[in-house]
Amino acid sequence: MNFTVSGKKIKRYLFVLLVLSLNFGEYIKVFGIALSQCLALVLLVFSVSDIIKSYYVYKELQVEDKLILFLTVFWVVISFVQVFWVEDFSSWKSGIRSLYVNLFICLEMCVLFREDHDYTLVMRSVNISLYFSILAGLYEIFKGEPFDNISETVFLKDEVRTFFGNPNDCATWIILCLLGSTLYCAKCKKSKFFGFVGWGLGMYVIYHTGSRAGRLSVFMAGISVFVGYLIYIERKIKEGTRSRIKALHILSIMGIGGTAVLWILCNDLVSVIGNISNAPTSDVFRLKIIKESIEVAMEYMLMGAGAGQTTFNIGINPHNFLLELLSDYGVVVAVVVIYIIWKIFMRIFESYKITFYEIVCFSFVPTFLLISIASSSMARLRMVWVVLLLYYFVTMENEDSACNMQKNKSILLG
Repeated sequence: MNFTVSGKKIKRYLFVLLVLSLNFGEYIKVFGIALSQCLALVLLVFSVSDIIKSYYVYKELQVEDKLILFLTVFWVVISFVQVFWVEDFSSWKSGIRSLYVNLFICLEMCVLFREDHDYTLVMRSVNISLYFSILAGLYEIFKGEPFDNISETVFLKDEVRTFFGNPNDCATWIILCLLGSTLYCAKCKKSKFFGFVGWGLGMYVIYHTGSRAGRLSVFMAGISVFVGYLIYIERKIKEGTRSRIKALHILSIMGIGGTAVLWILCNDLVSVIGNISNAPTSDVFRLKIIKESIEVAMEYMLMGAGAGQTTFNIGINPHNFLLELLSDYGVVVAVVVIYIIWKIFMRIFESYKITFYEIVCFSFVPTFLLISIASSSMARLRMVWVVLLLYYFVTMENEDSACNMQKNKSILLG
């Protein structure tokens, strides 16, 4: 019996191991280095030739591949240039280690995973991560003991946090895995039973984290699916009205946003928060963080303040994914990420036939944006980049996707 293992297959499974290792954060270390960082380094050694080849054939790649390749190169370059003005090298070095693993994940997903079975492999690994996190959360709930007992988090003894040391990070992680798992169900048209089970148990664990944004994100996911189905019904009733639906939707968002701004301007914002929030002190403090983060972003708008520098300047993480990218890395990085999110969101309006698959892509964006204000540093949670790029690449598929994937495969493999 012949058994051959190709280098590409080894890299695929190394990447799966990398995704699974992300569950442990900094909890499991090898020689003082996080397990995920060690696996990323091993995978890098195996991937050097493919990464170099991808830049030689840059002009022949699809737009979505070019965008991620540009993002990774630009981000690496500015991270070195930022050395000339960073204010705290200790926080910068810590941020850079996390950034490079994140960028490597982006690069690997662009270069390595370009076929249907590749996507499915990553989705399965996200699915496994989901149930691993759920089991860890259930253990803490029923055992009544956290995995970590460090003094800094002892006051959180009743809030589930698994291996992340922070209930909000834990809730964010589970929401991301739930979104990735839902994409897997929609794309593969199976595993719906496990999908429902995952959401049920996931919501139970999220509830016990105590994360308000986590709970609201679950609610937002449900509302978004409902809106997606309304768009589907509208399309069925009036065929060929895609442009009208898009225009109405965008106008609705602008109208709601404008009304909200006027309402805030006509009232004292702190008083408004005090009336509608069950944790006004926390929310007012977050407003202060946002204001100070924006000040850092305005000062370093073009190139950013540097990895971890906003946290150093304001004394705490921005607690806002897009604002953290803008203030730490500048406007170009933030715009590219916003473009990726926008392309995922617009899939339902640009598709000729709406399916559950399109509705899932549509629902991902508002849920993702809401949960992005929960975690202390969502950019540091590497599952963010795995799930975000899964949605981006899968969303870019069209009727000619099979041909395009085969073309990319031929280009990258020579």
